[in-house]
Amino acid sequence: MNDAWRLAPWADVLYACDGRWWDAKKPPSRANAPSLWVSQDEPACHRLGLAYVPSLNVAGLCRDPWVVHQGSNSGFQAMNLAYHFGATRILLLGFDMQKTGGKNHWFGDHPPGLQVPSPFAKFIQHFNVIAADLANNGVEVTNCSTETALRCFPRSTIAQALPLEQS
Repeated sequence: MNDAWRLAPWADVLYACDGRWWDAKKPPSRANAPSLWVSQDEPACHRLGLAYVPSLNVAGLCRDPWVVHQGSNSGFQAMNLAYHFGATRILLLGFDMQKTGGKNHWFGDHPPGLQVPSPFAKFIQHFNVIAADLANNGVEVTNCSTETALRCFPRSTIAQALPLEQS
C-alpha cells in the first residue's frame, strides 16, 4: 500500500518507527506531505529526509519531549509523539491488535522484508498503561478501528468522531 498516507489526507504527521517501512512505502514528496517521522532508525532520517525522535524501551507515556517510549509498536509511539505535539484528542484507526480476516494488520500482511511477529497481547498491555497516562494528562483517545481487541479506549466510528467538515 504505497499511498498509506492518503487514508487520512488531513493528517499533520505520519510516523513509522522503522526506516525499512519508509523505504518500502516511498515517502510522498515533501511539497505536499505532512511531517514524516521515524524513531528506531536514525540513518533513515538522513537517507529519506525524515524527522527523528529517539525512543526508549520503557513502559507508559514518555513526558520528555525529545524522546518517545516504544510500547513494542509504532502506533503506541505515534501516540506518544502526538502527546509531545500537544494533542488533546487522538483518534485510532486500524488498531486491530488481533488477526482480522486471517491477516496480521487491518491492511493485510506486510510484504517480505517487513514481516515481524505481532505480539498482540504484549501490545495491549502497553496500551493499557499509556491509556491511563494519557487520560491523566488530559488527552482524550477514541478507538475508531472497525475491528479491535483493544478495549482500554472508548469506541466510536470515524464518522461520529470527526466534525462534519473533516469526515
